[in-house]
Amino acid sequence: MLAEAFVGKKNKLQPLVFLSPVFYPNKLGLQGEKTAVGNVVAHGPGITFIKTYPGSSWLKDTLLALAGSKIKKIVFLGTCGAINPDYLIGEVVTPDENAFDLPRISCFSFDSLLDETKSRLKQLWRQKYDVVDLELTAFLQAAKAAGIVSQVLLLIQDQPLTKPFYRPLKAADKQALDMGIQRLFQLCRQICQTSRVNTLTRLKTR
Repeated sequence: MLAEAFVGKKNKLQPLVFLSPVFYPNKLGLQGEKTAVGNVVAHGPGITFIKTYPGSSWLKDTLLALAGSKIKKIVFLGTCGAINPDYLIGEVVTPDENAFDLPRISCFSFDSLLDETKSRLKQLWRQKYDVVDLELTAFLQAAKAAGIVSQVLLLIQDQPLTKPFYRPLKAADKQALDMGIQRLFQLCRQICQTSRVNTLTRLKTR
């Protein structure tokens, strides 16, 4: 079955799913296995973690492959670039109304990194977008189509107008990014708690 090539056996999927094109299951102390198409899937008590390839179409297909399973909620863990100078590398933000008192942002999703020209980024900033990414729009559309409750956490990894990701980070920014990753997975653990996953002592943030 094609869906299993993306997400593995559906009867193994847990009620809470973390989906990321960036981070791996070991961030929650889980050991993953590759599916037929190369996604990495890991299961723990009450949770499943899926690492996909980057890009909107791949993430969308992976999420749609979850339709019809027993999962109740899916959390997208992504990265983004801040074009609003008020947001800094290492901050965790969300487009959602959320329980974590995180900055609430507006995000524009590009189809290609090559579309991230300075003129286009400046135009988006004038249009009141705060951050840009590649996958968020596809994630939200697919979650709605699959009828799955969704939540979004985004880590700011660069400021594309001044500190693009393809240039080396200064030590202070690298430290801020590392701290942001720790913060992101602290929030994941809180989501597990609020979702009543009662085995958190087995999950170590690395």
